[in-house]
Formats: sequence, C-alpha cells, structure tokens
Amino acid sequence: MADKLVDIPIQDLTSLRDLYREDWPKYNIGYGTVDTYVRWLNKDPNIPHIRILSLNGDWSDGTFIITDWISLYANTRSTDFTRLVKALSLVDWSKGYTIASIGSRLLDLIYKFVKENNVDVNYIKGTKWFRMPQDEAAKLIVNPPDGITLRPLTAEDVVTANALWPFRRPGSLIYLQRLAKYNVSVGAFTSDGELVAWCFRIPVGSLGTLQVAESHKRKGFGSLIVRAMAKAIGETGYDVFAPVVFDNYPSLNMFEKLGFKVVDTMNWLPPAKPGNWHDNVPHY
Repeated sequence: MADKLVDIPIQDLTSLRDLYREDWPKYNIGYGTVDTYVRWLNKDPNIPHIRILSLNGDWSDGTFIITDWISLYANTRSTDFTRLVKALSLVDWSKGYTIASIGSRLLDLIYKFVKENNVDVNYIKGTKWFRMPQDEAAKLIVNPPDGITLRPLTAEDVVTANALWPFRRPGSLIYLQRLAKYNVSVGAFTSDGELVAWCFRIPVGSLGTLQVAESHKRKGFGSLIVRAMAKAIGETGYDVFAPVVFDNYPSLNMFEKLGFKVVDTMNWLPPAKPGNWHDNVPHY
C-alpha cells in the first residue's frame, strides 16, 4: 500500500501533544506547536487552511506534519527520522510553504531533505532559542511609562504591524491576524493611539515578530513588550520561549538581562519563490 498523509482526529491531538511533554523541555518545540492547535481548534474546530497530518494514520512515535496557511511544521519523537522523511516527501511543495520552527535536532535532516528533493528555499539567519520557566515569567514586573497603554492587538493593528514587518510576504497579513485572534498579543500605544511596539505569540508557542517602531527605538519599549508578553504567558502556566537572530546583539543582551537562558537554536526556511497566497481571503 502506498504511503499517504492522513488527518489526525481533533480528539487525538492532546495525546499527540503530551508525547512531547516527556523529558521537559527537550521536546518543547513539538509540544508548543501541537498545543497551539489544540487550543485553537478547541475554540473553533472549523478554522480554515489547517491540516494536522500523520503518516498512514500512525502518530504513535509523535511524527506529524502541520500545514497552516503559509507555514509548515514537522516533528517526531523518534530517533529514527525515516517516517518523518517519508511524510515530508508526500507534501505538495509547489504551494510555497515556509518550513517553520526547526530546532537543532532536526535541522540537518531538513537541510538534507530540501536539497535532495529540490525544494527551493531561502537560507536565512538562524536564531538562538531562549527559555524562561513559567514561575519566573509570572513574577515579571510590567510598568508602562506615562502616556503608554498596553493592550491586545486588533485586526486593524495587525495591518500596521504587517506593513512594517521585515518578513512580510504574500499571505502574511492573514497569518498575523490569525495569531492576534487566537493567541495572546501585546501592543504599546501612545495617548493618541499610535502603535509603537508589538509582539505576537507564534504557532510554536513562543514570542515572535517582536518589533518597535523606528521612531521609538532605544526607549525601552522592546523590554516592556517582552515582559508583558512573558508575564501573560507565564501566568497561564506555560514556560516562555523566544527566538532571537544570532547577530541581533541588542536583543540578545535584552533577553539575557531579563533572565532568559539559551536552550537551543531555531530556524525558518521560507520559499525562494512565494506561493500563490493572498490576503483577501474572507476568513482566517
């Protein structure tokens, strides 16, 4: 019988996620990714453009592929990557997915796969993968300066964030609007309503797309937003993770000063040619 990708039933996702809880935080990337979709699909089981797939209906070793709009996530608990490679080989790569949230454990495998299978990707700078335990994150102090208000991002705020995002691409607006709709997010706003700093919680479960408007850099807004996001996540019982680009020394120093510790590396591989994604889909 030919290999095939099979949708994992929603009711099985919690068990799949919990396979990655063992030996915490060794498999935190797989845990955080599946946990995101457990939370999202519990809120709305009909979110479009999400598929959570196993090879031939068997996920007992933790092997999964998730396609979510413009992004693809893949992981396994197995030390033998044969089944994961088979699953990856069944993906329609012509769609132009970004291979997202690749930890060091699978990085060589993914690099080898895209090369051998002629998956055309851009090799961008990797990141250090920081962690703060949830009890430490919950104790962080968040004191916005006078004239600054912190609140979750709306769909309208996300339009601004996407326009200024260095990694924006076709389909990225819907990607960010989905994050704002289903995950915690924080924006810093001036008294006249200007959005000057923001951060999302991305599908791997970590902080992501942290950005400060050029006009408000070097004023402590990055640290403020990180503390606010980390505290919000920590108070819900989750450890807090964050990717920071290897040579972004100001951000690296900021996370270290806040008490984060490096536990891994994290990489993304965007397609060399963007897929046929667009931002005028009526639902996200």
